[in-house]
Amino acid sequence: NHSCSDDEDVVVEELQEEPPSNFYKDNILPFKEFILSNPDPDAEVVEFVNDFFVACVREWRLDDAVVLLRAMRNMTDGWSDELYIDVRDATLANIYEVHGDRLDIARLGL
Repeated sequence: NHSCSDDEDVVVEELQEEPPSNFYKDNILPFKEFILSNPDPDAEVVEFVNDFFVACVREWRLDDAVVLLRAMRNMTDGWSDELYIDVRDATLANIYEVHGDRLDIARLGL
């Protein structure tokens, strides 16, 4: 049976915590900048964005996908409504295919 005496050194390790992330700065801002840097995207750029959303869905980042789709929709100088709808619908179809969930686009502001 071991007891601590007053003269024993007690070592306390400090936990190294990651600084809190800023979702807007780390995710939304770069996403918007990418969209704005490709004002008239070709098929390859659209496919890149669709692949990004596929990765979000497969990684269970559904909230992130919704937030980013909403940000894309709300951009005043972003892609056309047609392109947004194509990306949104492809993402929603992928969510259903992978997770079996249908999202309420009106309630989610999509």
